[in-house]
Amino acid sequence: MVKDRPVILIIDNDLDAQAEVCDFLHDLGFDIAASNSNHAIAYIWHQELAGRPIKGILLNLQEPVSGLGLLHELHQQYPRIPIILLSSWVTGDILDLGLHNGACDVLLKPFNVHLFRLKCRLHFLRR
Repeated sequence: MVKDRPVILIIDNDLDAQAEVCDFLHDLGFDIAASNSNHAIAYIWHQELAGRPIKGILLNLQEPVSGLGLLHELHQQYPRIPIILLSSWVTGDILDLGLHNGACDVLLKPFNVHLFRLKCRLHFLRR
């Protein structure tokens, strides 16, 4: 990791999708950290202590109940960090719950590369 590059945390169990996202983010000038949902909050805390705070989170919403629960917990503990939800499916109710519980945006899989880059720049570089 390069010290002056913003760090984005990816929480996604799909390793193929995670690799694709890492490539996109690296091309945008971000450093990438990956975690599973069980260790995400501890990882953010560790990064803060190390002087490399997380500038944004991409959270895969594979399991709606656990994903929304983690979203709520992340937003409660770190409200300054923008969170974009990733999903291969989303219903209106889930979208409403996600945005109500702290997500700043949603990206649907498979990604439109231009939209992905636009949303990451918008939410992760403007803060």
